[in-house]
Amino acid sequence: MSATIIVFFTEIILARVSRWNYPSLCLVSKRFHSLLSSMQFYKTRSQIGAKETCAYVCLNFRSSPCPSWFSLFTKPNQTLTEHRGEIRFPKDPSGNSVVPTPFSSSHSHHTTCQSNFSIGSEIYISGGPWEEPSSSVQIFDCRSHTWRNGPNMTVAREDACARFRNEKIYVMGGCDIDEYSASWIEVFDMTSQSWTAFPGPGADEAELRNLLHGGYDYNIVNVSQGKLYVNIDEKEYTYELKDGTWKVVRQQSSSLLKSERCNFYMK
Repeated sequence: MSATIIVFFTEIILARVSRWNYPSLCLVSKRFHSLLSSMQFYKTRSQIGAKETCAYVCLNFRSSPCPSWFSLFTKPNQTLTEHRGEIRFPKDPSGNSVVPTPFSSSHSHHTTCQSNFSIGSEIYISGGPWEEPSSSVQIFDCRSHTWRNGPNMTVAREDACARFRNEKIYVMGGCDIDEYSASWIEVFDMTSQSWTAFPGPGADEAELRNLLHGGYDYNIVNVSQGKLYVNIDEKEYTYELKDGTWKVVRQQSSSLLKSERCNFYMK
């Protein structure tokens, strides 16, 4: 039997093993480690329908210019619990296993936690990281651990805010408000696979523009009935997509506005 056939059958067998066991299997040999970390191996799992619930965690470390991604698995004899609509892991710290996720080097430098969001079994990354603006949209398939490119945005953005709601992707900021005022916000329609640009705060909204020029954190916190709910400084604004108007709806504690540097995805 040729070495190629042996590797093929080994891959098929290991693909049926729970991914929670991968850290132990990687210790068997360097060849096992290489196989279990390869993109092709995850394609094989996807092809044979091997599905397991796991979480993906994106972390920014000061020692590294690029975010690091990990998969978080639970032991086979433990189950996830649901509390107020949120899925949680068991409190026992020994019940989980953290495994680095293989990302191809051609995409790793594009990842940025703030502009990541999940849709179904896929993770979308819009734009580029800080000081590396890009109009690209990259999509990571959690089933096969493979990448593909989505339709580009109309504006190159860096560390932009993004949110998915009702089959649409909303992206805000990450570009100069003066230069790109007419397209400071973009909305991607999943059905038509097209981007539509919307203006940011106009000249008559001087206070809001000053906050954005001042480098205050901002984030899309919700989308409802044609409105974007946006946190800027210590206020919550609504943005009407229909007519492009901004309104202050609530004052709130600045402690809630700190930018999160860790994203957590359940798949």
